[in-house]
Amino acid sequence: MTDLTKVLKQIQANILLSSTTAGSGHPTSSLSAAHIMTSVFFTKMRFDINNPKNINNDRLIFSKGHASPLYFSLYRACGVISQDELMTFRKFDSRLEGHPSVRFPFVEALTGSLGQGIGIAVGEAIALKKLGSQAKIWCLMGDSELAEGSCYESFSSAAYYNLDNLISIVDMNRLGQRGETQLGHDVTTLKKRLESFGQEVFVVDNGNNLDECLNVLHLVAYSTAKKPKVIIAKTEKGAGVNMLANKDGWHGKVLDKDQCKLALREIGTVDMKFEHPVLEVKADNYEESKIVNVLTVKNGIATRQAYGDYLSSMIEKNKQIIALDAEVSNSTYSDIVNKKYPDNFLEMFIAEQNMISVATGLNKLGFIPFCSTFAAFLSRCYDQVRMAQYADCALNISGSHCGVSIGADGPSQMALEDMGMFRAINDSWVLYPADAIATARLMTCMVNRKKGINYIRLTRDNLGEIYDEKSEFIPGGSNVLTEWKDIAIMASGATLFEAIKVNKIMPVTVIDMYSVKPIDKKRIEEVCKRCKQIIVVEDHRQEGGLYEAICATGKVNIPIHSLAVNNIPRSGTREELMSYCKIDKDSILELISQIL
Repeated sequence: MTDLTKVLKQIQANILLSSTTAGSGHPTSSLSAAHIMTSVFFTKMRFDINNPKNINNDRLIFSKGHASPLYFSLYRACGVISQDELMTFRKFDSRLEGHPSVRFPFVEALTGSLGQGIGIAVGEAIALKKLGSQAKIWCLMGDSELAEGSCYESFSSAAYYNLDNLISIVDMNRLGQRGETQLGHDVTTLKKRLESFGQEVFVVDNGNNLDECLNVLHLVAYSTAKKPKVIIAKTEKGAGVNMLANKDGWHGKVLDKDQCKLALREIGTVDMKFEHPVLEVKADNYEESKIVNVLTVKNGIATRQAYGDYLSSMIEKNKQIIALDAEVSNSTYSDIVNKKYPDNFLEMFIAEQNMISVATGLNKLGFIPFCSTFAAFLSRCYDQVRMAQYADCALNISGSHCGVSIGADGPSQMALEDMGMFRAINDSWVLYPADAIATARLMTCMVNRKKGINYIRLTRDNLGEIYDEKSEFIPGGSNVLTEWKDIAIMASGATLFEAIKVNKIMPVTVIDMYSVKPIDKKRIEEVCKRCKQIIVVEDHRQEGGLYEAICATGKVNIPIHSLAVNNIPRSGTREELMSYCKIDKDSILELISQIL
């Protein structure tokens, strides 16, 4: 018995043992890919088992994260995990979760929401090239997830950037959760499809045969094409166990103890203590990111232009900052970066899902991503944002052209739910600056944050200046712009200027709530002590917006009123739309008259 056969048998046995012991899991989805992944892991991957973050490590991403019994059994076979720990799989105190999470140090990012692993792999492949590393990214995908459009966004991006250091493996096992997949075992159609997206495709006709897997891996290793590679392994779900192999109805189900004993007998003699060495790599050369200090910014420009200007200034000080844009850089002003520092700009085209996944991959290898697009289109990649919160990374996301204040483009372009989306993310920042100075100061806070999802909401028009270079901003802060009066208007961004107009007609307290999350609880308490009424005005739906953020603190003990976008907007001028949606100066004055 060769060592590779020996380790394969151990992996197959541990897939069954760990899932049966847990009482849940996906053993059949793991068994199908066991042969190809054993071949990859022990004959092609190079990494330091004592330093998961070594920049020279090959990376392994399981986009089909439900195959976690296979994933952890691989690391058991090389000695990273003990046999005892493997049997804690899916237990509450275990770092071996149902889908691999970053609690296990070799995991790049949590996967399991299918179609996202390949985008993260693209980001890491780009990062490795920028770092001059010869390491490779290996990404295991399921055939079911290839119905996800985000996969093809990522394949297209990988081809565009000539990522020949990215090797995807498709476990084409024919069966999905409820029956046959879209293509079943139609390898020919899948091969043509992937080739049309710029991939160099290799096929393992029998992906449950070690020799055939090794032969194809040899061909991949000697390819000279400057293209991303895909290996299609035609496999059987549940391979190696007759009661499971190619049988429908076993997805997400485990063997009971008696069935497990029968299956283990079928696998044959297994050396559970055997550990196979992995290929070694050279020492790490990773450098920590530099701190960016407060820089000057041009005032009197729209916040979206301030974003591009200031992002360029920060990149001048720290080349680890990367701007990503979804083909609207001439509107988000990130094209300023592209013109000055093209090596620090990535065009993601109109593929927002891939943009967020790529940013996650970049950040996992030490880069600081700033993603920009129109705020309305961030709803398309919300699942990627949701998953990024579990990746133990820092992402900076800019949404411009927010709210009805963008004007004549109409409701399809108006982000009115974006603050609610990002407020719901764990430990997120939601920042809404009103002018250029505020934008720059908050971006300085964002770039220096080591972990978390940061969202900055930007307005299309130049609405004016409020602050000077001495003004200070912090996440969780707010600014009082006028003297204290009985009525306080709390606003941010576009509606802050409407509140300032009101103050010129009728003295009120105007407060810039530029940090929607974290919200300034102390300021809310102060307002309730000094004022008699609160009016919250926002260019956003009431649900999920500033009003709800203020009320959710539990600190409000005086009457509070909401002016928000509670109707369906249409095309028109900014002034017409803010009037129509009752969030302009006149609407505030009308509410005040009713209150008085």
